[in-house]
Order: sequence, then C-alpha cells, then structure tokens
Amino acid sequence: MDRKALIAALLVLAAVIAVAIVRLTPAGGIAAEADPVAEDSTRAAPAMESPTVPSPTSERAVISTEIDVPEEEVSEATLVIRVVSKETRAPLGGVPIDVSWEGEPDEFGAVPLLEGPTVRTDSEGLASAAVPSGRGILLQHDAGASLEMLYKKVDPLARGERRQEEVELGTDSLVMVFGRIVSSVDKTPVAGAHIEHRTRAELLQSLESLPDGHFTLSASAFLPSELRITAEGFTPRRIGITDGHSTGDLERVIRLGPTARLEVRVTDAGLDDRGVEGVTVWLRGHAWHLQDEVSFGLWDVSEVRYGADTDASGIAVIENVASEVPLDVLIRRHESEVPLRHSLEMDLRMGDAVLHKEPRTMTLHPGESRSLEIRLGGGSTIAGTLVDQDGAPLADEEVWLDHTDDSMWGFTDSPPLETTWTGEGGWFRFENVSRGRWWVGLAYREDTDVVGAPEVVQVLPESADLTVRVVVHRGLFITGSALDPEGSPLGNAGVYARGPSFSDTESGDDGSFRVGPLTSGLHDVDGWAPETDFAPPETIEVEAGATEVVLRFRRGGRIRGRCTDESGGPVNATLILGSNAEGAPWFYTDGDIELESLAPGRYSIFGSDPLGRCDLVTGIQVEEGATTADVSLQLRPGGRVRVRYEGEEERGSIRLEHDGVLVGQELILRQMTRGFTAPVGLVVVRCEEQTREVVVVAGEEVDVSFR
Repeated sequence: MDRKALIAALLVLAAVIAVAIVRLTPAGGIAAEADPVAEDSTRAAPAMESPTVPSPTSERAVISTEIDVPEEEVSEATLVIRVVSKETRAPLGGVPIDVSWEGEPDEFGAVPLLEGPTVRTDSEGLASAAVPSGRGILLQHDAGASLEMLYKKVDPLARGERRQEEVELGTDSLVMVFGRIVSSVDKTPVAGAHIEHRTRAELLQSLESLPDGHFTLSASAFLPSELRITAEGFTPRRIGITDGHSTGDLERVIRLGPTARLEVRVTDAGLDDRGVEGVTVWLRGHAWHLQDEVSFGLWDVSEVRYGADTDASGIAVIENVASEVPLDVLIRRHESEVPLRHSLEMDLRMGDAVLHKEPRTMTLHPGESRSLEIRLGGGSTIAGTLVDQDGAPLADEEVWLDHTDDSMWGFTDSPPLETTWTGEGGWFRFENVSRGRWWVGLAYREDTDVVGAPEVVQVLPESADLTVRVVVHRGLFITGSALDPEGSPLGNAGVYARGPSFSDTESGDDGSFRVGPLTSGLHDVDGWAPETDFAPPETIEVEAGATEVVLRFRRGGRIRGRCTDESGGPVNATLILGSNAEGAPWFYTDGDIELESLAPGRYSIFGSDPLGRCDLVTGIQVEEGATTADVSLQLRPGGRVRVRYEGEEERGSIRLEHDGVLVGQELILRQMTRGFTAPVGLVVVRCEEQTREVVVVAGEEVDVSFR
C-alpha cells in the first residue's frame, strides 16, 4: 500500500470513530459523569461549565462511562415534589419523602412495590427523584412530632417526562392535653402521680400530677403517643393520647384503681393439712388489661407478675397487686430444692415446677384484701380415653388440661396449664386437679387429620376420681373445585369451612381443594381470590365429609371515590365497609377510595381519622363487574364512645351502629376499655345480647359499660 492509500484509510477510520463518539454522547455536550439526580436526588446538580474541547483521554472516559451504565439505571423520568403547609401554604424544607414504584407483576399477577430513593426538600420545599416511566409511584412520609403522615399515589410518568407534584402536610400539630387523675374508689385526687408521655420508642416528657390531681402537657396531633401513669398504691395505667381534651373544660379524667392485697395459705393434704414452707405463690396476668385506648398496639406489652414465698406457717402475702386484671394463680417449687414429699414427685418437674394451678383466673377489686387457701395433694384425678368418631382409641396423642376462662380460641392458641400423652387404648390421666371447671381436650396442631372440641369437666370438693371420654373426629374433610366466573379451574384461591369447627386451605393449579380436618356437622364453605378482581362465591352449606363441592367465583364490582376534610383536601383515614353480607372489612386510605372484588349488593362506608373526624355514606349499590364511582366522604368532627367490658367471658364482641349501619366493631378483653370515633346522633352499642343507646355530641365523650 502506498502512502496516499494509507492516509485515506486512516481518514476513513477516524470518521467512523467520530460518528461512534457522537452517537454515544448524550445531547447537550459530553457527560463525563452520571447524572447526579439519578445517583442521589438529595444533591443539587452542579453548575454547568463552558464546553471544552475533549482530549483523547476524556474521549475514552466518555465511551467507557456510557457503556458501563446498565440500561435500567438510566433515568427515564423525573418527579419533582413540592411540599407545602396545609394551613399556610408556606414551603416546608427538610422533609424526608420516601419514593417507591410498582415492579413487574409476578406469575400470580401480584405487583410488588420496589423501594426507591429517599429525598429531602430544600428551603423552597422542592425535591426531585429519578423514577422509571410507566410505573405507579408512591410517596410516603411517616408521621412526626410536627408534621402529618403522607401516603400519596402518583400516576405513571411518560418516558422523559418531568412532572411536579404538590403535597400538602398539616403542620398545626401541637395541642394542649388537660387531665385529672383520681382514685376509682372514692374519686379523690391522686397527687404526685408520675406521668410519662412517650412514643413506642422514645420518652417525650415526664411530669407529676398537682395536689388536686391535675396535669397539662403539649402533644402532637400527628404522632401516636401514650401516657404511662404510675402512683404509689395504685394500679398503673397506659392511655392513648387524643386531641379531644385540648381545653380545661374537656379535661380527661383518669381513674386509677388502688392496688390489692392477697394472702395465700398453702397446706399439704398428706401432712394433715399443715402449712408448707418455701414454695412460691405466683400471680401472673396480661399487661394489656392496664391499657386504655393505646394508640400503637399491644406488641410491646408483656405480662404482669407478682410473687412471694410462704413462711413457716405456709402463708405468703403479696402486696400491691394490680386490681381489675385477671390473674393466674400458680404454686411453684424452686429448682434447687427437693420435692415436698413422694406423692408430689409426679407433678414436680425439675426447673420451677408447677405444683398447683387454680382452675379459674382471679380478679381483685381496687383496694381489696383477700385470703385464699390452697391444698396441695388434695385434688382429684381426671382419667379418660381419647377416641375417634367411630369409637377407635387414639394412642400417642397429646391432651391438654386448661382452665375455662378463655374462649375456645384461647384453648387453641395458648399453652395449656398441663399436658399429657395418651397410651395404649387412648388412656390419659391428670393428677391433683383442684376443684372448679376445666377443659380437657386434644392438643391443637395444624399438621394432623384429627380435630375435636375439648370437654368441660367439673371438679367438686367431694370429687375423688373422675372419668371423661373425649371424642374427636378423624379424616373428615370437604373436597371440591374452585372455578372462575367463566367456569375454568381457579388456582391459588383461598377456601375455608366454618361451622362446629374451622379450617382453611388453598386450591391447587387445577382448582381442586381439600379443607379440613373438621368435626362432624354442617359447615359453611366460602372463599376468596387474592390478586384477582373476582368477588367471593355464594356460600354453600354442606356436611363435613362432603365431596365434589363447587365454588364458582363471581365478577367483582368496584367502588371509587374520595375521602376529604371539610376544606376538600385529602385525608388519611380508616374505612369500615358494611354490606348486606356478613363481615366488616377495614381499609386505609390516603384520600382515594379504591375498593375492588366486591360482591353485588348495597354497601356503606364509615370513615374516621386520628383527629376524631368522621363521615358515613350509605346506600352504595354495587353491580357485578361494574364500577360505582364518585363516592364522597367528607370528614367532620365526631364524638367519642368509650366502651368498657366487665363481663364473665374473657372477651366481649363490641359493635356500634348508627341508623342501623355499622360504624365500629372490635373484640376486647375483659376489664379493658376501648375508644371509638362515632358520628353525631344516636348510636347503638351492642355486646353479645346486651344493648345500650347513647347520644353522641361532637367533641365530647360518652362512657358505656357492659357486665
């Protein structure tokens, strides 16, 4: 090749390289760095510099950088967020906003939410985030001491779009809370009570009540918090903060119950009922009975425990016991000590063994002093057999002994007081069972084909040996198929059977299901179809053991609307969906109402927020496969109904109705109080078979008690 040809070839190669560089370089100049907004949207973009002629080194850097950036990391759209005060419209700086977006649907059609950046607004209330196009966006901000909580959905952005979304956050947060602490017995003021105002994780302030029992503090209307109140000689209380006590004439009266005293004498039947020295009398109960309208749940509340050792005469005195709290009474032997006598060795297990358990929980009244005598070794023997529905004995099965204070649900979800195992012929035996009513039944397990309700056994003072036959059911299932509205098999559908027993399962890929084990008798079979728009099928009533049951799901209807305050702004609220069908689902909204997969029928929606505002809409008609739009809830100040349950059962089912429509529902424990936001006017409060009618006034509270 001659010199001219070589030069021509080099010129052609240089032209090709130049074209490649131009194609790889973004419009507007050479990008030697990645977009700072895409990397960290909390940093401001650098000022633009004057263009310079790139050196060969910078050309290589440009080519390498562009090739190494994965396609999915390239910014497709930009969302600019402007945060302003709801009350003053002033920009809010320094507010962290969590940005996330929808991912790709999985094999079942579920759309995951992918975590994006957290951006912080500048002094102008502005922040920007790089987001993918075509994906639904979610903006969130946790409630703080001075700002309202944010949960806002943003419609998908187009590729390359730059959009600004305005967010209003309430800033009028501080409210005064007025209260007065009195004795629940004689209503006299409690002076010097220690009051801790705290969130779940942080102590906000502490103070003491004045000589007249009064106290005042400032709290956030947006930050869930509570008061923890202790006073010498009184049962502690935990109370959720609401803004309904912001003036002196609306002060919250907090009643503390004086603590109780329990004296227990422990005797031994085998030693002529002489007192037993050196055993521990334990009282234990659930601390959630000390709560009243706590704002952030029960998960950080454990047990309350009290204990004392018996003296030479067998007496243990326990002072300052919490009143109005159901307590288990247990007699324990310490691990380091020898058994009391040979006849107790069968009950004595190494390591704080339980020598005695009372058949019922004990609740002490405020200020009460009670005496109790417990006789070790003088109880009865409960012997029995465990058989199936055909009378065949079941060996190697676990049997529970438990007190009957709890509901059946309590029998299945909590450890029993004592357990044993059946031997050959299904025989089992419990020794030294004290007088009272007991449950004896098959241990609750999920991995078995045997199920059955426990038997109630009454141990009387004169009882010596009792026998019981516990009948359980083995191998009873309901089988069938789940179909979609077109009649095709529906996989992954939830199916449950409810009647004398309860069980649930999930249909297979071919739509088949097998739900159980069940006890004999009629059961209602129903289902739900997650991640679809199908409504539940018609409920079918069949006998346990039925086969070829067909559950055909229906096209679901939808409700669309808005939940706002009186100014028309969106609010975060809790919704209760009432219908002519059974059940009362709960939903949360950030202002948009989007309810799907609803069975045809008439519905009501009751909405309420933490500020005590509420609204009720009734007569919403939903048709199969159709959308009922423009449903509007406008929250206005409501009242407060405080319901206390003091019945005999461990739990009480509370239901509030306004004009026959459900506005509140909850299962509460005995000796607990629960507050409900309710609409103004006549409200009917129901608890099991009892009914109370109250008139609710905006901004005021009314107390209801059930015994």
